[in-house]
Amino acid sequence: MKRFLFSTLVRVAPLWALPAGCEINTFAEPFDIEYPTALTAAGDGTVYVSVDRKGSLGRIEGGMGSVVACRDTDGDGQADWFKKFVPDVDSPRGGDFVAGTLYLIHPPYLSAFRDTTGDGVADEHKVLLENIGFGLNHPRGADHTTNGCKMGIDGWIYIAVGDFGMEGTKGTDGRVVTLHGGGLARVRPDGTDLEVYSYYTRNTCDVAISPYLDMFTRDNTNDGKGWNIRLHHFTNGSDHGYPRLYKNFADEAVKPVMDLGGGSGTGALYLHEPGMPGKYGDMLFTCDWTTGKIYEHPLEPFEATFTMEEGEFLKLGRAIDIDVDGESRLYVCDWRGGRFNFAGEGKKVGLVQRIVPTGANVEKWPDLSKASEGDLVEHLAHRSAVRRREAQWELLRRGANPKLAEGLFALMKDGSKPLYGRVAAIFTFKQLFGAKGNTYLAELLGDDAEREFALRATAARTGELAGVPTKWFRAALRDPNPRVRLQAVIGLERLGTTEGAGEIIALASSAWEARAKLGKGEDHRIPHACVRALARTGAWEACLAAVTDPQRRTVALRALQRMHREEVVDGLA
Repeated sequence: MKRFLFSTLVRVAPLWALPAGCEINTFAEPFDIEYPTALTAAGDGTVYVSVDRKGSLGRIEGGMGSVVACRDTDGDGQADWFKKFVPDVDSPRGGDFVAGTLYLIHPPYLSAFRDTTGDGVADEHKVLLENIGFGLNHPRGADHTTNGCKMGIDGWIYIAVGDFGMEGTKGTDGRVVTLHGGGLARVRPDGTDLEVYSYYTRNTCDVAISPYLDMFTRDNTNDGKGWNIRLHHFTNGSDHGYPRLYKNFADEAVKPVMDLGGGSGTGALYLHEPGMPGKYGDMLFTCDWTTGKIYEHPLEPFEATFTMEEGEFLKLGRAIDIDVDGESRLYVCDWRGGRFNFAGEGKKVGLVQRIVPTGANVEKWPDLSKASEGDLVEHLAHRSAVRRREAQWELLRRGANPKLAEGLFALMKDGSKPLYGRVAAIFTFKQLFGAKGNTYLAELLGDDAEREFALRATAARTGELAGVPTKWFRAALRDPNPRVRLQAVIGLERLGTTEGAGEIIALASSAWEARAKLGKGEDHRIPHACVRALARTGAWEACLAAVTDPQRRTVALRALQRMHREEVVDGLA
């Protein structure tokens, strides 16, 4: 069978489709795996493939879905060990394998699965979210509901929500959140603190997370109504405009980084690994079902966001997903041979392939459970994002102690270390020490590179903000770095304070004025965040005072129109 697999591979995925320095081979195919809706790779190279024989529209219950663990035990590049890690699950839509736990979206649930006995099958199942999307009782089944998720270095699980939205989604702490449309939600790994992160995209299927916690997704076309494939950069609170704003009120929404015409966006990955050649070691990738391609997207910072390009990385039949393990090996899955429903018994649908950098001296994946605390802190500054996150979770498992706090703080303050390592240390420290760590994070506000992340970590959880002074964030409103200014606005909103409302109005007004003069200038993300912060904190008095000033009137009126209060109506009258 392996000889047949390789000959098939060469025909359908020729090597010229890849950049120099990479080789591709078949990793798994039907009937070991089939109908792959998503995949996630563990650090050691075990790949967890979500299998859904119903397709996107089928509504057959039971026996149609599973998560299959695939492993290459003899080192020939092809999986020879297969185990149904989750033997029977409806509508598995993808997830993330972190520290021995598979966080899996299977609408209407987000669950955590663990194998505690070592037999390769999950024996522990915890439901983290209920009513996250719709189950098979919905007219379209699990289609357009909730899709993939990924965990950031900040410890949040970010969830791609389709345009059918979240209707009364409930976490383990009893918090209930509703989102009427698509977007990005996030929740803690124990199912607490659920919140909407970004609003109003269409049917996003996955999210890519950079080492600096920038979120990206490839959206879906809306069948001819003017909403094309769009590449979005998500920031906290951003409203991307579907379906209410994008046609007639586009200037009230955050614009896409790219608008690309027709297609069906699926998986996404921000790759930050040492083994891939050249630029590919630090690259955003997105998948598209319609074109069958995986695209590469070089990024250039622009104000508080990015400009972006698109190039073809790999041509597949039906590109579904992409992920990477701890040794820089990429895995891609393909829905080739299938459509939207079960094709029938004996029909081969799907393929998983592996892409390996050639000639790279990649370190073997270590047993982090045996590493010392000091070594784990050093791993936080490793060039591999997979290594950083797994080291972080081993430290979190062991718990907080004074010596660890000193080690993390030393890494944070060491300007000779790469910024991504210092960022990993900041969010590891925050997760270990919670609200008690905020005072120590304030020591980083004097560092130009780390100020953005210290502010973000401080305001990360609304239940840990007691006693945090607004002056930290108000001072940052004047920072020369637009990313810092953006986090300052977001932080003041999360603090729920109207202190600094006048400064926020001034910041947004100057940004809009610069944009008007230059034709593009500031990308409108900061003014957008300012308007939202003013409205969410109820800063109606400051906004009414600003209405009489021609330079500040636009911002004030935009914020006031979102405040449904008698004081606003009376004041405007």
